Amino acid sequence: MCVAGTTGVRDGAVVSGGAGPQARAAFEIALGALARAGASVEDVIRTRMYVVHATDCDVVGLVHHEIFGEVRPAATMVLVAGLIDPELLVEVEIDAAVIAMVDAMVDVPVDVPVDATLDATIDGGAESS
Repeated sequence: MCVAGTTGVRDGAVVSGGAGPQARAAFEIALGALARAGASVEDVIRTRMYVVHATDCDVVGLVHHEIFGEVRPAATMVLVAGLIDPELLVEVEIDAAVIAMVDAMVDVPVDVPVDATLDATIDGGAESS
C-alpha cells in the first residue's frame, strides 16, 4: 500500500508551529489512511520526506524517528524548492506491506495453465484439445 502527497493540513488549514508539527501531522494522516486499509506502523517498509528548508531536516528526522524508530523502514529525505502551498514545509509518503495480504496473494491458485485459460476464453468457453 502506498500513501503519497500527505501534508500537515487539518480541517483545511496548514498545521502551525513549523516543520516538526507539520511532519507529525502528515505522518499521522498517512498512517490513519493506512490503518483504514488494514495496515499499521509495523507494516511500514519505506518512507519519503520532502522538506523545503535544510534547517528543518533535523527536526523532521527526529519526528520520523519518534514514529518509526522501532520499525526502521527504508527512509529518504529530499530537500525541495517548494510545495504547492508556500506555508507547507513538509510532505511525506509511506509504503507498507501487510504480510497477511501478501500471504493471501500467495494462496491464489496458480495450477491452471495460462494457455488453457486463453484457449477457453478465445473459444467461448469450449475446452481446447
